[in-house]
Amino acid sequence: MKNFNEHLKSWVWGCVSDSENNREFEVSFDDFLRAYDTRDALRDCFCAALNARPEINLVKEIDDKVIAEKKDLVETRFYCPLKIEIDDGSEYPEEVCSENYVGYDDEINDFIRDDLNRDENAVERGLAAYLYDKNLDKKVHSIMPMVETRNGNLYGMAIVKSYGELDCAETHELTQYLIGQYADGYGESLEQHPITLGEDEVYISFWNSDDCYLKPESELFPEQEIKMGGIS
Repeated sequence: MKNFNEHLKSWVWGCVSDSENNREFEVSFDDFLRAYDTRDALRDCFCAALNARPEINLVKEIDDKVIAEKKDLVETRFYCPLKIEIDDGSEYPEEVCSENYVGYDDEINDFIRDDLNRDENAVERGLAAYLYDKNLDKKVHSIMPMVETRNGNLYGMAIVKSYGELDCAETHELTQYLIGQYADGYGESLEQHPITLGEDEVYISFWNSDDCYLKPESELFPEQEIKMGGIS
């Protein structure tokens, strides 16, 4: 962009200088666009804009064409314990074990998705739509909360899709962001809407102050990840 702006300033300066003492002068914008320097400046500006995009891996010029290669989306899963309370008509809901609702994954995930879609900004990117960190906002394409049964228990899960692997600093920042969302923000909104599972009306929360953690799949289920990877 800087090269193009400098080129534009130079062109304008030349137009003004060439007009000498004339109060009015005519500028041919077509001549400006046809100029070889303009073409190069615009191409460089376009390539720089492409390179600045987080999903672009490589930009190259071949035979007067710009060829861009996109990065593959990398999927990372983060897990946390669930807090489930049942509305039994008493003053305070009773907390129940999440194991009681194994097998309701699809019903719960449909409910979570519908709840998230209350905000049209989150339909495509999920919780990534609210990222405040500029670097993560560019690198993370989507964060979709859901539940999944693992080892006979029901866990909260966030499927994170990013342009390239998240480094340690990015992973830390992302987990802190998600914990904040689960404890407040999105999580607070979710736990205020009941869902009927079987004969029970329950409230589901991704935030459990008595047992709080958010861990990547490779850390929480390392032995299962090895088996799934084809290593015996």
